[in-house]
Amino acid sequence: MPPQRESRYLVHREDEYDALVRASGIVVLHGPARCGKTTLLKKLAEDGRGVYFEFHGSDLPESIRIRLAEAMGKRPRLVHKVWETMQKVAKGLASIFKGDEAVEAITTERRHILEQFLDLLGKAETPIYLDGIREVADKQDILDLLWDILRRTSATIVIGIRDETRADVDLNEHIRDDATFVSLDRFTPEQTEDLVRRKYGDWDPQVDERWEGDPGRLYLAMAEADTLGDLLTEIPRTLADQYHGAYTKLTPSQRPCAEMLAVLGEPVSLTDLAAILETDRTKLDLSPAIFDEDAAEARLYHPTCAEYIHETELKGDPAHHKSLHLRAAQFYVKRAETTDGEPTSIEDIRNALRAREHFHEAGKHDEAARIFTDTWEMLHRWGHWHLLARIGQESALATDPPIRAAVLHNAGIAQQNLGNYSEAQRYYEESLEIFRELGDQASAARSLNQLGMVQQLRGKYADARRYYEESLEIAREVGNRASIAAAHNQLGTVEQQQGNYAEAQRCYEEGLEIAREVGHQAGIAICLHQLGTVQQYHGNYSEAQRHYEESLQIARELGDRGGVASTLHQLGTIQQRQGNYAEAQRHYGESLQIARELGDRGRVASTLHQLGRIEELQDNHAEAQRYYEMGLQINRELGNRAGIATSLGQMAMLAEQVDRPETAALAICAARRLMDEIGMAERERAEADCQSIADLIGQERFSQIETEEQQMSLDEVIDRVLQELKDL
Repeated sequence: MPPQRESRYLVHREDEYDALVRASGIVVLHGPARCGKTTLLKKLAEDGRGVYFEFHGSDLPESIRIRLAEAMGKRPRLVHKVWETMQKVAKGLASIFKGDEAVEAITTERRHILEQFLDLLGKAETPIYLDGIREVADKQDILDLLWDILRRTSATIVIGIRDETRADVDLNEHIRDDATFVSLDRFTPEQTEDLVRRKYGDWDPQVDERWEGDPGRLYLAMAEADTLGDLLTEIPRTLADQYHGAYTKLTPSQRPCAEMLAVLGEPVSLTDLAAILETDRTKLDLSPAIFDEDAAEARLYHPTCAEYIHETELKGDPAHHKSLHLRAAQFYVKRAETTDGEPTSIEDIRNALRAREHFHEAGKHDEAARIFTDTWEMLHRWGHWHLLARIGQESALATDPPIRAAVLHNAGIAQQNLGNYSEAQRYYEESLEIFRELGDQASAARSLNQLGMVQQLRGKYADARRYYEESLEIAREVGNRASIAAAHNQLGTVEQQQGNYAEAQRCYEEGLEIAREVGHQAGIAICLHQLGTVQQYHGNYSEAQRHYEESLQIARELGDRGGVASTLHQLGTIQQRQGNYAEAQRHYGESLQIARELGDRGRVASTLHQLGRIEELQDNHAEAQRYYEMGLQINRELGNRAGIATSLGQMAMLAEQVDRPETAALAICAARRLMDEIGMAERERAEADCQSIADLIGQERFSQIETEEQQMSLDEVIDRVLQELKDL
C-alpha cells in the first residue's frame, strides 16, 4: 500500500482498500455508522486514486454541479458553451430548412444545462468517491441529480452510505443491475484497542471510560485528537486542553459555538458549557426557500457568543470589547473560505455574514462592506432582500470609495426590490456620483440603468428612457457587452409599456443576442421572458410559453427566485387568456407565495390583480373586488402610478358589471387621466371604455362626472370608488 497518513489510518482495512482500487462500475460501500466508509474513501482520494466528493446538508443542485465539475477538472463554463453552440447550429439549420419537422424539433428543443453536465460526467475516466448522502436524503431534487449521474456515467463511482440511509433512499431502484455491494462491519473491541495503541502509543483511560461499550470508539477517539489539532491552530495550548474534554460531549450543532468561545480566548465555565448550549435554540435559516423576516432586524451572531461579548461591553472596556469582535470576525472569515475564495454554500454565506456583523461592531466598516459585496449576488438570488437592505445600510459606512460605491449600488437594488423607490434612487445617485469621480464608466452605466428602472416603476417613462439611453451610450463606449444587453432590454420594456411592440421586440432580440454571446445567463433569462410578453400580446401563446419556459428553466438553475416568480406569473396569464382558470390560479398562487417570501410588493400587487380578474371572469364580484382593493392599496404605498391606473380601470369595468355606472365613470376617468400622463399603452382601451360607459349613462352625465373627477385629488377619487364598491 502507499504511505498512509495518520488522519486516514487504515490498519485492518487493507483488503477493502485494495479491492476498491481495482473496482470498476458502480460500487456501493455500506455499513453502520462509524465503520470506516468515509476513512476509506478519503484515503483513496488522498492517494490519487480518484476524486472524493461529499454532499452537504446546505447543498443545492446548482452548487453540486459546480463543485463536482470543478473537482473533475471540468469548468462549468464549458457546459454553457456547449449549449450556446448547439443553439446557434440549430438556429442556422432552421433558417435553411424551413418547415422541416426534424430541424424544427432540434430548434425548439430546450435541453437543460444539466443534460450537458451529465454528458460530460458520463465520459469521465477518473473514479468518483461519493459520500454524505444521508445529509441530502430528504432533498428529492438532489437525489434526482444523483440518480441521473448513476444511470449515465461510465466512470467508476464508489458510494459510501449507511445501511439505514440506503433503505430510506431506496438505492437499489436507481442503480444498474451490475452494481457491486461491499459491506463493512464495525471494528471489534480488540481491533479498536489495537488501532489506538498503534496510533497513540497507550490506551487513554479517559477515552476508554468515555466511550465504553461503543463499537465505534476508535473513531470517536480519533475525532478528539483531530479536534485538538484544529483547536491548536486557533488558540493557546492551555485553552485547547481545557476545551478538548468538553468539546467531545457536545452535539455537532453546538460545536461551532464552543470553537467560537475558545477563539475569544477567555476563561469559560467548561462544566456548564454543554448545559448552556443545550438551551440555545436560536437558529437563522438562510436557505433559499425559507427566510424569517425578523432575522433581517436581528444580529447574525451566534447567540451564546453574542451574550458573552455583550457582557464584556457592559464592563466598560471598549478596547477589549472591540478586540473580541475582531477575533470573532477573523474566526468566521476563516470558516467561510472555499476553494475559489468566495462563499457559495449556505454555511459559507452564514459564516461570512457573521464575520461582517463582527467587523461592523468593531468599526472595521471597509472589511464589513467587502463581505457585503461578496455575498450580495447569492443572497439576492435567494431573495433575502430585507436582510440585504439592513446590512447594505450598515455597509454604506465604508470609506474606501470603490467599495462604498459598490455597496450603495447593491443596497439600492435591495430597496428597489422591496418597493422603497425613493431610498433606492438616493443610493443609486450616490453610487453614480462616486463611480464618475473614480472614472469607472462601466459601473456608472449600471447605476444609470437602475435609476431608469426606478423611474419606470413610477410610470415616468420619459425619464426612464433618458437614463437607459445614457447608460447604453456609456456601455458602448467602454465595450461592456453585458451592460449593453441590459440597456437594450430595459429600453424594450419602455417601448412595450407605451404600445410600441415591434420596437420592443427588436430591443429584446438585440439584447438576447448579446447576452448569449457573452454567456450572461441572467440576461438571457430576462430577454427571453420579455420576448414571451411580446408574443403573448400578439396572441402567439405557444411561442410565448416556449420563451417563458426557457426563461423559467434558467432562473431556476441560477436560484433566481424573483425571476421564477415573474415567469410563473406570465405563464398564469397565458392560461387565463385561454380560459384555463384553474391552471392560471395555480401559477399565480406559486408566484404570489414566492413574491411574498421575497417582500416583492410590486409583484404581489400585480398577481393579486390577476387573481381578481379571474374571479371577475367567473362572476365572483365580491371576491374580485377584494383582490383589486388589496393590489391597489399596495400600489398606492409604492407610488406605482401605472399599477394604480390599471387597478382603477379594472374596477371601472367591475362597477359597470354590477350596475354602478356612475362609479365606473369616475374610476375610468381617473384611470384614463393617469394613463395619458404616463403614456401607457392601455390608454387606447381606457378611451374605448370611457365611450362605452358614456353611452350607458349619457354623454352629458359622463361629462359632469369627468369634470368632477378633474377637481378631485387622485387619493380622493380612489377612496370614493372603494367606498362605493365596498358592499359588493
